[in-house]
Amino acid sequence: MEKSGFKTLNTIIFLLSYFVFPLWLICFVSTFWVSIVPFIGVVRCMCVIGKTYRNISCVENGRKKLIKLNAVLILWIAVLHLPGLVLFYFNDTKCMYRIKRLDYIHGVYGYYGENVGMNRNLLPEKLPDECENYSYFTSGVLTPYHAPSCLIFRTDEGTIERYAEYYSFLCDEIRVINNDSGEKTEKFDKFFKQAGISDESRQEEFGNAVLYWIDGHFPKGAMIDKDSGYVVIMT
Repeated sequence: MEKSGFKTLNTIIFLLSYFVFPLWLICFVSTFWVSIVPFIGVVRCMCVIGKTYRNISCVENGRKKLIKLNAVLILWIAVLHLPGLVLFYFNDTKCMYRIKRLDYIHGVYGYYGENVGMNRNLLPEKLPDECENYSYFTSGVLTPYHAPSCLIFRTDEGTIERYAEYYSFLCDEIRVINNDSGEKTEKFDKFFKQAGISDESRQEEFGNAVLYWIDGHFPKGAMIDKDSGYVVIMT
């Protein structure tokens, strides 16, 4: 009777894991470098549960051990989902910024390489004290070729000046000029599109913006408008 009960419990856990497998896969692949540890934990725990179940009659306190193992498995599954959920959600939650930043930099791109260093330099380690209209969008891809992120906020004049000085050393500087055309306009258009700033009325808030651009196929850099106080950082 007990063995039948454990079989039912294990079947339920398996079915739950199966039906949420697409979410498993997205979370795991998108934040591979962080999710690999809980994934190994899930696989290891399932192997131990299978072995214990097959030999439950020979295992001392086998019933209690299976209950504990099933509880540990559920915890590992939950932990496996967390990096992906942090990556794709909490876009407007300022207190989650530092966690999302680390999850994006190291979960998507790993711990070494050019992209890791560049993203670490572009994204501020913490938000300024004066921070309004905050939004931080992060993404992941099946292969870590390029997964964009976009940080937008509005801050005070002193912070704007410090950011402008910092990014002027980090990136190439491109200034907005009214009725400008050619390559400069194209770069701003790419930046606006990638940042999701498609509304013309919203773009007017960046009428005197300075774009600190990093050369490359994808828009990367920072756009700062001293008049409106907006900062847009794209990786």
